[in-house]
Amino acid sequence: MQLTATHPLVTRIVSQFAHAASGSDLADELGRAGSRGLAHAAAQWEPTRDPPFRVYAAWWVKQAVRERLASMRAGARMSPAARGADIKERAAH
Repeated sequence: MQLTATHPLVTRIVSQFAHAASGSDLADELGRAGSRGLAHAAAQWEPTRDPPFRVYAAWWVKQAVRERLASMRAGARMSPAARGADIKERAAH
């Protein structure tokens, strides 16, 4: 399956979340998250079992964008010291 044919789906979904993306860097980050969701959908999709690919992929793209937004918001609420400890902990795993 060619992901380039369904990549406009990522762009459309990210634009729906544009109210949360106040800058181009944020929109780019959400676009990368959406692309990861699309790649995940392509790897997991089974045509005989799952709904049509665009429907299946849309769910994964939205989920990836929502998770990225949530992690960005959580990071914004953390103190700089807590963020540093969190980064060190993630790097250790």
